[in-house]
Amino acid sequence: MAQAVEAAAAAAMNGNQANIGQAQAAGNRQMHQKGVPEAAPRWVEELEKAFEVLRCTEQEKVTLALYQLQENANDWWKATRGRVFPEGVAQTWATFIESFYGKYFSDSARERKIAEFMRLR
Repeated sequence: MAQAVEAAAAAAMNGNQANIGQAQAAGNRQMHQKGVPEAAPRWVEELEKAFEVLRCTEQEKVTLALYQLQENANDWWKATRGRVFPEGVAQTWATFIESFYGKYFSDSARERKIAEFMRLR
């Protein structure tokens, strides 16, 4: 992972725009798990770190995240994308994340994690 982040940082410093290869190298995370509440926010966090290094635009963030979807997550997206981003609507990271978390990080899972965190304090 450290080599991948260094490669992404070097690409960003060279002024290159983000592309699929750089994002995959930087994050090297594919989202396909369902039923593991921690998987979704961890996946998003890893992608966001790569996006920051690569200085991605909103559109690039969505495009690169979609590239990382695998198996059930990819099937979910194919069935959902027209509702999330109807034709003519700008693709934003916030809109994608809202829809993604709605599917892979339910309110009840989020509340359980918050309660667990609060008990640790």
